Amino acid sequence: ARWSSATAGSVAASPGWPDRFEPMDAVAHYAAISEQDGSFSLLGETTSPQRDGWRPAESSQLFRYHLHYFDWVWPLAAERDHQRFAELWRSWQADTRLGRWDEWSPYVVSLRAWNLCAVYGPLVARSTVADDVRSNLDVSLGYLQANLERDVGGNHLAQLVLVQHLA
Repeated sequence: ARWSSATAGSVAASPGWPDRFEPMDAVAHYAAISEQDGSFSLLGETTSPQRDGWRPAESSQLFRYHLHYFDWVWPLAAERDHQRFAELWRSWQADTRLGRWDEWSPYVVSLRAWNLCAVYGPLVARSTVADDVRSNLDVSLGYLQANLERDVGGNHLAQLVLVQHLA
């Protein structure tokens, strides 16, 4: 198994938001994925994971954080593009390593889990990588429990607690 069970938390069989909850992110998503080349545009920057990998050197750290938050899942969820999500998920997993910054900064992990939980029903559950995503969420929760984010006085700890509840 690629993701160590030593850091695993405990993810529900079907993680995600309650059915009646509509996250604001679904309405206000600001990431775009190009139909032509699959590049991502967010925060005024653009990259293609297929071309540049998931750690594009020319991009700002804030952009890389947003890339690893999975802010780009919202357009895919709106289109119910399970296949594209699965391709990007596999690509992300192949190009990232547990514990490596930027993708495993505790706040980045919590926002990735937040986004994955939010789109789990419409996007992830029907994809070919649903079991893999659940496994990753399990590892992510364990990682967050062992690596609490304390930057800026721990201002993101409340979100970490919420993510642990949702997953």
